[in-house]
Amino acid sequence: TQLHLISFSSDMLFVPDEMRKIDVMLKARHYKKCDHLEVESDYGHDAFLVEIDRFESYVREALHTKDDTITTPDPSPWHENSV
Repeated sequence: TQLHLISFSSDMLFVPDEMRKIDVMLKARHYKKCDHLEVESDYGHDAFLVEIDRFESYVREALHTKDDTITTPDPSPWHENSV
């Protein structure tokens, strides 16, 4: 399983340093399918809502499989029951 981490430089709720530590810790334990993108932003925790263009290509690349199609997870039964 691949793990893709994204952090935003000015986020005070999920601070970038913690994401870097997670990335380093996993790699130190030989988990090679992990990477981290830190996005420079002045929007703090809301950056993921207002600066999609800054990390969209990273997310798109993470969602593509080897045959270049986007993987779409099956909807969970929990979600269907909660709508």
